[in-house]
Amino acid sequence: MRDGPIIALTLVAGLVFAPLAHAAETRVSFGSPDGFTDIDTEGSSLTVRATLDRIRQVLTDLGQRLPADQVLDIEVTDVDLAGLVLPSRQGMSPQRVLTDNTRPAVRLAYRLSRGGRLVASGQENVTDPTYLQNGTTHMSSDTLRYETAMLGRWFDARLGRFASAGRGSF
Repeated sequence: MRDGPIIALTLVAGLVFAPLAHAAETRVSFGSPDGFTDIDTEGSSLTVRATLDRIRQVLTDLGQRLPADQVLDIEVTDVDLAGLVLPSRQGMSPQRVLTDNTRPAVRLAYRLSRGGRLVASGQENVTDPTYLQNGTTHMSSDTLRYETAMLGRWFDARLGRFASAGRGSF
């Protein structure tokens, strides 16, 4: 009976890590962040590096919905975060103001391959002109909630048909 805890831990580890064993390899790179339209995170709790890391994580998480025999390469070539940072006034922190005209946009190129054979590719300027009208997004605590939701919808539209059956929507 001393093997009971070891068996239980092995089962728990298998449940936690099993989904990762059946997911595609997803590689995300960034062109030249210094030239991105709006990666300035003033008025936000994120640094530029943290913003890029968060975008990488969002895209990597989406790629986990693809089967293990696929490889997804994404190069982000521009980012324009939702809103516009207004200059700070003396003694005040800069604020990011959201309007219908300041929608999020991410320019990217993607390649999806299976067994070394290209199955999908493209270059797109992913944007969401109605980002302020999604009530559920407003409730999110994610600092990049508009970009996260937008990229999730893009993935569903472009690559969702290649995703594994039974994986949830982002």
